[in-house]
Order: sequence, then C-alpha cells, then structure tokens
Amino acid sequence: MSVTSERSWAVASSVGGAFVWAALACLSGLGFARLGIIELLFVFAPVVIVPLGLALGEALECTSGTPLDRWTRTVQPAAALLVVAALLRPPGIEAAALAIPYLCFSLLAALSAGTVLFQSGRQPVHRLLLQVAKLDLVIGSSWLVLSRSGLHLSPFQEPIVLLTAVHFHYTGFGLATIAAVTLRVAEQRRGRSIILRSAAILVAVLPFLIAAGFVFSLTLKLVSVAALSISVTVLAVGIVFLTIHLHSRIARIYLRAASAVVLLGMVLATVYAISDYLQRDWLVIPQMAATHGVLNGLGFVLLALLGWLIELDAAPLALESTPAEPKALTARKFAPLVRPLSSGRASLPTNEHPKFPALDFYDR
Repeated sequence: MSVTSERSWAVASSVGGAFVWAALACLSGLGFARLGIIELLFVFAPVVIVPLGLALGEALECTSGTPLDRWTRTVQPAAALLVVAALLRPPGIEAAALAIPYLCFSLLAALSAGTVLFQSGRQPVHRLLLQVAKLDLVIGSSWLVLSRSGLHLSPFQEPIVLLTAVHFHYTGFGLATIAAVTLRVAEQRRGRSIILRSAAILVAVLPFLIAAGFVFSLTLKLVSVAALSISVTVLAVGIVFLTIHLHSRIARIYLRAASAVVLLGMVLATVYAISDYLQRDWLVIPQMAATHGVLNGLGFVLLALLGWLIELDAAPLALESTPAEPKALTARKFAPLVRPLSSGRASLPTNEHPKFPALDFYDR
C-alpha cells in the first residue's frame, strides 16, 4: 500500500469505529448493554483514537513504515472489535481471552517502536515521542486484560484497573502523539523552542510517573499531575500560536477548540489530585470520568488528532528543510542558479558550472 492508501485505511477504520461506538452508547443508554461511562470511554480509544493516532504518525513521517508497521495497522480494527466483545462479556476467562488479541497488537506496535528506538544514531525528539506512544499502548492493553480477567492486584480494584487502561490510551498514547506532531510542526514552521520541546517531553513521560504515584506515593502522584497540567497547558498554548500559520481553516478550528477544552480538563485533574491527597471528596471517580475523561478523551485528544491530520493532509511537512533552515531559506538555496544580468544575458555564481551551457547561456 502507498502512504495515502495506508492513511485512508486508518481513517476508514476510525470512522467505522465511531459508528460502532455510537451504537454501543445508544444501546447502553437504552439499557440493552451494560456499559458505563468508563467502559464507553475506554472502547472509544481502540476503535477511534488508536487508528487516528497511527495514521497521524504516518502523515508526520511521510511514510507507511516497515512491513511490521503495515501489518500491525491492518489487524488493528479486528483486535479493536474483539475489545468491544470483551467489554460486553462479564469478567472472566472468556472476556480476558477476547482482549488478548488487542494486547498482541500492542506488543507488535511496541516491537516496531523498539526497532526505531535502538537504531544507531541520534533520533529526533518527535520520533522518539511517537515510539513512546506505542509503548503506552502495551501498558494500557495489559491493564485491559487484567480488568477483563476479574483478577485484581491488591490494593487495586475496579474501576481503578480499567481506568489505568484508559489513562495510558488517552493521557499516554494520545497526548504523546499530539506532542510529537506539535513539536515537529513548530520546528518546521516556527523554529526550535526549548520551552515547547520540554513540555512535549514531559507530556510523554509524566503519565508513567502518575501511574507510579498511584502505587508508591500520593505525593508523587500530586506533583506529577500538577506538572502534567502545566506541561499540557504549555502545549495547548503552543498549539494556539501555531494555528496562526496553518493552511487549513478547519484544522485551525479543531485545534483551537481542543486547546480550550483541555485547559478545563487539566484544572479538574489537578483538583482531583489535591482532593485525593487531602482525602476529601471534592471530585470522586465517577464525576472525573464524566467530566475530565470526556473533556480529555472525546474533546482534546480526538479534536487535536483530527486537526493535525487535516492540516498535514492539506500541507505535508517538507522532509528536507530543518529548523535551522526554514522552508523559505531552503527554497532560496535551491533557487535556479541562472540569474539575469542588466544586459539581458544570464550568469552563474563563480563556483557553479552549468549542466547545459547552451540552454543556460544562449537558448533563451
């Protein structure tokens, strides 16, 4: 498949997944499916967010990836549908077995990421962030299997187990992918920014520290959530500034809306972390799922992924230009070597030689 056909497959998969998710939401609302807000939040990730994120990574790198990448993306929709079946079954061996193919998909994606991470030579930061996003999928899908098996690791009980899977799909995979694209676009069109680069790296790393805080220390969790809120805010502000230079009007609308939504979501996350640290019930888990979860997942992550996909489709990034040499300078560098003189003839720089002298000097 070409890059365009690969991207079309991923987008078609996400559109089909959106219809599946909408049907599940309706069945849940009517009482025919026993799915709560947390289950619906999670299932939206494999059927919509993950294929969009993978397609965005392809668009950013202007490549369809390795054969392993392409095969992994091909089987992803089937694995996502099995996740839906797993969530419709009561916890147990059958439900866990239905979730295992999605874990296998995530492991294949991580294997592909590992080949990139361990390549010789220094990798660009945005590429490393894309690979970290794939590692998030492994952790999230592992917690999904644990959730569907009904086996809980003390002191973790539901809904914390499934919420951890949600966390690593949205705050992990989704945010890391968005950070990678934002950083790359900023470097191509605005030049390097230490602040934005630092925020992008923190956005990719802090979800792991937040998860560790749940296990080891409430203080670590509080500090990590506060740091993530600040980093995401910086990222959102950077996205807003970048929208000034975007080619697609629809992409500007999506990305500005996503940035506005995520600020409120991060405020709620910080309030929840503080209330949990102080052992107060200012915000409880069901309220967080219905507010922060929806704002972060169906708001920021979805809108930002769509916005960047639309923009990169309208104006793909140039592969040859670098932050130190913007597009305008690159175009100037490779401008025609022949320049007109006042006499009407043409001349070349002294250190250059024409490939076709007659054409360059006389046949005009």
